[in-house]
Amino acid sequence: MVRRQAALILRHLDDMSKEKSACIERLNQPQSHIVPTQGELNVIQEKHKSVAQKVGELEEALRLACEEEQELRIDIKAKSTLMATI
Repeated sequence: MVRRQAALILRHLDDMSKEKSACIERLNQPQSHIVPTQGELNVIQEKHKSVAQKVGELEEALRLACEEEQELRIDIKAKSTLMATI
């Protein structure tokens, strides 16, 4: 009876060990995807930063162009008024 209990315990421990190994293997699978995915994320974040900077530069250029357009409209109106007066 003691041998039988010992054999059952050993078998149970062996089953537990196999199950533990299977769990570790399942855990390692996603981890193997983390490194390349993190690298891709870093590339995308850098690209986003670059694009956001470019958008800021373009917005500033547009703002300056709008100001210049407004000044030119004022100049056109002033010159048109002057021409009409002359």
